Amino acid sequence: MLGRPFSFSGTVIKGDQRGRTLGFPTLNLLIPEGLVTPPDGVYANRVRIGQTWYGGVGNVGITQHLLINTIVAKYMFLILIKTYTAKMLRWNSLPIFGERLSSLTWTN
Repeated sequence: MLGRPFSFSGTVIKGDQRGRTLGFPTLNLLIPEGLVTPPDGVYANRVRIGQTWYGGVGNVGITQHLLINTIVAKYMFLILIKTYTAKMLRWNSLPIFGERLSSLTWTN
């Protein structure tokens, strides 16, 4: 354990939109490569969007993403990346893809 909440800033990436389909939109943050994270799992969290902090839950884990070469459209690549998926309470769920956000995660 770190002895303090795990925190990082990450870029919001577009996910598979499964949470939105179920009525629970989430933010998917790309975890910077090489960053040491808590073990994969679900944690209480706080995410800052603009100047406002939102409480909620988040998941640290490996996500599969399918990349398609749009120029040739015949090559597909399945890559595994480490992401942080966050569900915030009282968030209006506006799309904010590409923005950098800060996250604090409680690990105990």
